[in-house]
Amino acid sequence: MALGLSLSRRTFYLGTLLAAAVQSLGYGVLLTLLTLVENGTGGWGLGLSFWAPGPVDVGNPALQVLVFAAPMFLAASLGVGLGVVLKRWGQIGMWTLGIVLLLAGGAAVALITWRGGWPAVGSFFLDTSVVALLLVGPAVVALLVAGASFLGLRRAVP
Repeated sequence: MALGLSLSRRTFYLGTLLAAAVQSLGYGVLLTLLTLVENGTGGWGLGLSFWAPGPVDVGNPALQVLVFAAPMFLAASLGVGLGVVLKRWGQIGMWTLGIVLLLAGGAAVALITWRGGWPAVGSFFLDTSVVALLLVGPAVVALLVAGASFLGLRRAVP
């Protein structure tokens, strides 16, 4: 499609990421508005918290938009990254990536279990702020994936 429109890879890639960023921010705004309505009505009059349960409700609307948008942009970046792997290396690349990720995850679980570190993992998630877990972490990973995807796309054949 990009070739049919006479777009360069760089332009198509940046346009895709821009569309993902705008869509993520749009959904972040929508979810923040729903959270404000929910908070204003006392949890829909029943004390419910559906849109931003517990600590996910950070209290600041501008920050709330980013807390909702960052994980969505991470998901979009991962999707773009998987598309680049498929375009550049085909099925072999997808299978290799899947196996490597599966082995790395298994090794991490085995290491944590062997060292008896599950309480430390739980403490990490309990002690780390919501902003760090849902905004900073996903934003950093999304930027790393986006950068790696751009490097991989530079050598993909049309």
